[in-house]
Amino acid sequence: RKIFTRSGNEMFVPTWFIDQMPSLSVTGEVYGGKGKFNQFSGLFNSNDTANPQWKDVQFMIFDVVDEAMKPMSFKDRMELVKNFQSANIQVVSIHDCTSRDQLDAAFRSVVSAGGEGLMLRKNAPYRSGRSTDLLKYKKSETVDGKVVGYTKGTGRFQDFVGSVILQTRESKTFKCVPPDRTNPPLLGTFAEVECFEVTSAGVPRHPRWLRTRTDISF
Repeated sequence: RKIFTRSGNEMFVPTWFIDQMPSLSVTGEVYGGKGKFNQFSGLFNSNDTANPQWKDVQFMIFDVVDEAMKPMSFKDRMELVKNFQSANIQVVSIHDCTSRDQLDAAFRSVVSAGGEGLMLRKNAPYRSGRSTDLLKYKKSETVDGKVVGYTKGTGRFQDFVGSVILQTRESKTFKCVPPDRTNPPLLGTFAEVECFEVTSAGVPRHPRWLRTRTDISF
């Protein structure tokens, strides 16, 4: 058994962790707890299988993707692992939603408890890649920053800017892809970015350029 990232790279985890996984092929996410992304992201990319932090990690099962099960509906697939649980492996809970009010109430409950939002699933056969069968319903925050530098692009963007380096009001720096890599904003430009959350280190997680701002300065 092995765990692979979305891009197809093997994630190296302790053998005792892998041994807890179900025999079926599943998709999911390694999870360190609400609000702890910054604390665990280094571990997940470290290949350090001896780190004691792994004891605090959960693998959350999202779906069953064995070839023979893909034609089944989502709920039927999840029935196959509904009762599966081990010390570090859990199956996400599933709830039917029949109204917008119910959806909004569930969203508010998750966000108030420190979560990012909800995953909305159609009860349909499995399809790989992006599709309307699976949608994210999530919160977002915005952060202002000033362009203080650039990184070089790679691959097909090797002749252009890869990202701009932005500095927040608190002098924290982070990278963000500009709207046009071939004509990036000038140094000193102010921007507003959208993100999932601001990490404990004071920088936005997964920032996305929203707009240039001419009404602020710091």
